[in-house]
Amino acid sequence: LRELDGVGALANLRELDARHNEISDLTPLMTQEHLQVLRLEGNLVAELAELEILGTVPFLYEVGLEGNPICQVDGVLPRTSLRAAICTFVPQLRVMDGRPCAKEELVGLTPSQLSELAAEALLLCDPNLKPRSRGSARSRGGGGGG
Repeated sequence: LRELDGVGALANLRELDARHNEISDLTPLMTQEHLQVLRLEGNLVAELAELEILGTVPFLYEVGLEGNPICQVDGVLPRTSLRAAICTFVPQLRVMDGRPCAKEELVGLTPSQLSELAAEALLLCDPNLKPRSRGSARSRGGGGGG
């Protein structure tokens, strides 16, 4: 499975298990008003902007993302950064990757912290990318353009 395009026809979908596929675009989930549980472990989600889309799913309380390229960010940034970013986008989230969201994660990140995390995630997924002029991305993993 590479795309979620047909999911829009499932108006009352409450749980979606799409583990171990090749999904990278989460835009079709924007129409899922009743989705509560989303299992996307082992896919190709690589951009923080894709996770921001989950904020449009009003009843989403559990998400699984382990094994996606975006999860590599946790190896470079403080361990809770990615979880805090997702909790910022999806404030009603209660469980991520099988672990309850901690109270401090639910506080969320500031816009500048989210921007820095997004820049780091882009560099990790493609080290040949140069940081955008608007961000203050620092490559801690030896990436960088050139």
